[in-house]
Amino acid sequence: MNSIHNIGQTMDRLEPFLDELDAIGRFGLSAYNEYHPLVRIDHSPRTAANCVYDHMAAEADRRFADHPEVNAIDVRGLRLWVLGGRDPHTVFRFKKMDQSGATKNYPTQQIQDFDLMRDLPGLPEKPTRVVVGYVADALFTIVDRVQVARPNGSKIDWCAAIVSKQERNEVESRWMDVTSQVSFTG
Repeated sequence: MNSIHNIGQTMDRLEPFLDELDAIGRFGLSAYNEYHPLVRIDHSPRTAANCVYDHMAAEADRRFADHPEVNAIDVRGLRLWVLGGRDPHTVFRFKKMDQSGATKNYPTQQIQDFDLMRDLPGLPEKPTRVVVGYVADALFTIVDRVQVARPNGSKIDWCAAIVSKQERNEVESRWMDVTSQVSFTG
């Protein structure tokens, strides 16, 4: 893996945005849980995740609307945020994920191209592409943590958990490596 895409360098570039990304990841599920329980009970897991995503995307648009280092773009329906202003360094999308950073969806060609850093129209080539996601508790009521993962096709190169403001002290790192260990099962 190219060193500019490694966990340390990528998370260093994301450092100024980590509190915002954590807040956005937590906001989506919190907003969804404001729905009346009789409305939520009719939602499939897919619908619930879509609602949370829409709340996250709207919150990201609000928080980053006037930020000179963040540009929201749409690539044929794929919502992306490009960080770095005139010198873009990271592109991210939002998604529900598991603790290893994996997402569950049918990998469209567009998502495969994003994850493998292939050309996408209107998207800068050089920046590292990551997924910012939330890991919900079993009841889908709270966010256990917000993570940044570097997908590579069907694999995850690395995954970092953002340590929220409430959970860290002044000397702690704002993120921790939570990359899963490789399993050697047959």
